[in-house]
Amino acid sequence: MIDNEKSKTLKGMHEYFYNDEGTLKNEYTGIFKGKNLIYIVAESFSDIAVSEKLTPTLYKLTSESFVFENFYTPVNSSTIGGEFQAITGYFADLSVLGKQWKTGTTKNSFGLAHKFKEVNYNTYAFHNHTYTFQSRHVYLKSLGFNNYMGCRNGMEKLINCNIWPKSDLELFDKTVDKYANNGPFMTYYMTNSGHMKYENTWMYKKYKDIVGNLPYNLKVKGYLATAVELDKAMEKLLEKLKENNILDETVIVLVSDHYPYDLKLDEVNSVNKTNKDEIIEQNRNKLIIWNSKMDKKVITKVANQIDVIPTVYNLFGIKYDSRLLMGKDILSTEPGLVFFKDRSWVSDYGKYYSKTKKFVPNSEKQIPEDYVKIVNGIVRNRINMSRLVFEQNYYAKLR
Repeated sequence: MIDNEKSKTLKGMHEYFYNDEGTLKNEYTGIFKGKNLIYIVAESFSDIAVSEKLTPTLYKLTSESFVFENFYTPVNSSTIGGEFQAITGYFADLSVLGKQWKTGTTKNSFGLAHKFKEVNYNTYAFHNHTYTFQSRHVYLKSLGFNNYMGCRNGMEKLINCNIWPKSDLELFDKTVDKYANNGPFMTYYMTNSGHMKYENTWMYKKYKDIVGNLPYNLKVKGYLATAVELDKAMEKLLEKLKENNILDETVIVLVSDHYPYDLKLDEVNSVNKTNKDEIIEQNRNKLIIWNSKMDKKVITKVANQIDVIPTVYNLFGIKYDSRLLMGKDILSTEPGLVFFKDRSWVSDYGKYYSKTKKFVPNSEKQIPEDYVKIVNGIVRNRINMSRLVFEQNYYAKLR
């Protein structure tokens, strides 16, 4: 394939993927094989929204099963960028988002619904906002979702689509019965309740008795009201799964598209117990991968949105070529690496700030020789390959 390729760009891509070692199967491979999957990208979900008292269900889900202590959700072109990263395993490039992604012109062999259909799952996708917004109906179809429902193509018959933001509680309450008895299923949700703006919304008024007396400004309290709504939605989801006797046979994954960037850093830090910086730590977040029958397992490796898809594929025993995804199975032996649009990054060794070219180690542990230079090269390659896979329609050219 390499020898016969005439395109210099494609030949370089072939060589890159050929030389990548990929990730190997591990002790977690296939532990969820055959179970149902509910995969949620939660609008503006943040670790500041997780509280045992305020959001007990979110607290439960982030504190049980897999517990990811160093997970990040890099902001990259608003919701569409974060969602792209969370459901493809690739870094979001602005030109790709505006062209190949929104037009659905790229073959996505490793698309979420495609891969689960290969093992005879029924697939579903739901969103509680206009179904065509950001061309979501186009790119979800390219991932294999043929029955996606949002407002204006059926969801308006189930929930109130005339309010802003929409209700996540209504979304879960009114849709679970559409797939609960059609297992094994893989159901995708893109939520909406966490969307800005946060001041004086109907949602703040709904939960004012819960958040109104908290020691924060109105915007922060409004955001926390959206977190309570998501928490109630997750509580309802668990309740509905239990009612249908499928809770134990279902895995719940929840990942954020981005932190609530309508909040200023000082507003975030007014809730957070430690001060976050605006380049790296503001993106620190929670990841939920939960099953009611799984024992707690703490994961300290750094990871981010693009790592979730390969991790899920491995957990469900889904066959895929790990070399082709820029995200890596979090549970593998692959070193953890998270990078941002300005090419700053955080690894298991420390943090690198690209603008100042400063590396801040986590400890006094010896750093490998030329470590920063090597990781900068890895970051550059993964960003470039994420773009080229879509620009070159790479999957369509594989044989």
